[in-house]
Amino acid sequence: MKSLQSQLSISLSFGLIALFGLFWGVMSYSVHHLAEEYIVMRLNHDTENLKKALYQDEQQRIQINLEEVDPIFLHPESGHYFVVKRPSGEPIRSPSLQDHPFYVKSLGSESLKVYETQGSMSDHVMVRVSSWSINDQPIELALAEDHAQIEDMVHLLDWVFALLSLAGLAAIWFWQQTILKRGFSGLQPMRQALETAPHLGVPKDIQVPSEIEPLVNSLNKTLAQLHERLARSRQRTGNLAHSLKTPLNLIYQQLESSRLPAELRQSMSEQAQRINQLIDRELKKARLAGGELHAQTFDFQQDLQDLIEGFQKLYREKDIHYNVQINLQVPFLIDREDGFELLGNLIDNASKWCCQHVSIHITSQQNGLVVMIEDDGKGVEHEGLQRLKQRGQRLDETQPGYGLGLSIVEEIVQIYQGQWQIEPSYLGGLKVKVQLPQLIKNS
Repeated sequence: MKSLQSQLSISLSFGLIALFGLFWGVMSYSVHHLAEEYIVMRLNHDTENLKKALYQDEQQRIQINLEEVDPIFLHPESGHYFVVKRPSGEPIRSPSLQDHPFYVKSLGSESLKVYETQGSMSDHVMVRVSSWSINDQPIELALAEDHAQIEDMVHLLDWVFALLSLAGLAAIWFWQQTILKRGFSGLQPMRQALETAPHLGVPKDIQVPSEIEPLVNSLNKTLAQLHERLARSRQRTGNLAHSLKTPLNLIYQQLESSRLPAELRQSMSEQAQRINQLIDRELKKARLAGGELHAQTFDFQQDLQDLIEGFQKLYREKDIHYNVQINLQVPFLIDREDGFELLGNLIDNASKWCCQHVSIHITSQQNGLVVMIEDDGKGVEHEGLQRLKQRGQRLDETQPGYGLGLSIVEEIVQIYQGQWQIEPSYLGGLKVKVQLPQLIKNS
């Protein structure tokens, strides 16, 4: 779907083009029509003057007194011509025509005709033909005016007006683009707030246009409801898991009784342990926030240091050396609980299977976060490595490690739309590489 700014720009542009096109068409038609009407009005005036110059001689023939004719009809090729058709004799032609032919359309049953034709010197000649009678002798008087210069001026005016219209159209288009950009720039603080911390919505101190204020209010209300639902879901899941702990503990107590057969006790103990693992797993999953960030985000400096100190105490007998390198060129936002689950499980597995060294590399770029954790343990055979890559499940059901923790890692990576892979490390053990895209942009 096109952006709102693009849609407004396109619609306004077409609207302006249509408006200026209509304006130019009306203006051009009006100017041409006025020019023709002006020429016809002059021909009407010249017709009345020429009528006064017509008379009958002693032989009752129609003649014209050139001394009463406007001198412009006397100059050769002056652009003003007349032809008088009379009942007897050749038509009377104006001296301005000289020997140039000039065809006059017949009136027929009409008494007046105005048309445009080609003249001897130009393609734009307006002709007015009228008829009347002098002493019962019918006469047709045709007056013509060469209006090529006027047409040239009108066409020049058309081009000037068209260029001015295009310039005005371009100026108005750029102006409306500036207005649109200025208007949409008012939404930038709201966009930055949503990109930086979408879980908080749009703060009330950010001024938004009144047209989208209802949308912003609805968005904030929806985010608040989602936050509340997620919190309630986590609490209910935790309560349910803890509620199951009590009957599970009773089952463990019953299993200690010698009244049950040893085989049955062993089978029930394995199933109870399985249920306990599933409860722990669901408790961990309930703490995953996924793409929705909450008030606290993972601090890659302090929180990671706390994790390492905890594992140093947990695996004190190994005296593990943790090589930590953090290069956050671009801040990466991840929920605090998700960060603890992701890095905690990876570092726990590496610490559990290493000999003495664990390498932790965390880098962030514009396109996301890259986490690489390696250990110097014995590693995993190729077949087992393929199973870990594909399923993220435990390879050895009798002891912990590379099982439940990696399944939690896989769930977090999937929620954040990332990728992860396991491969042999140059240290001798395994290298787990996690790539998370930058779902939440930073300003």
